[in-house]
Amino acid sequence: MVIDFECNGCNGDFEVDVGDLIEAPKPIKCPHCKAKLDAKASEDFATVLEDLIAQISAMAKKFTLTMAIETDDLPGAYAKEEKDEDEDEDEDIDLDDEDLAEDEAEDER
Repeated sequence: MVIDFECNGCNGDFEVDVGDLIEAPKPIKCPHCKAKLDAKASEDFATVLEDLIAQISAMAKKFTLTMAIETDDLPGAYAKEEKDEDEDEDEDIDLDDEDLAEDEAEDER
């Protein structure tokens, strides 16, 4: 079983074998740009995967399970925060021609 990763730094794709990760956790590292997850986070991830696999194995007596987890689809508090497109821009006021004419008329008074 493998997990597919896409590096946020270089957009490179790579796979990590779950069995290898559980047996000998090493920092998860992009083979393209060498971006990596620290050793503690990688070990924690391996531990959680091992627990998840144990639960799935126990459920296998009653159910077949297929699962896809994508970081863009994480639920609730785990969801990736997206910046509002207008957040970084200065607040502009959009005026149509009629509003501009009224403003100019007021300025002349």
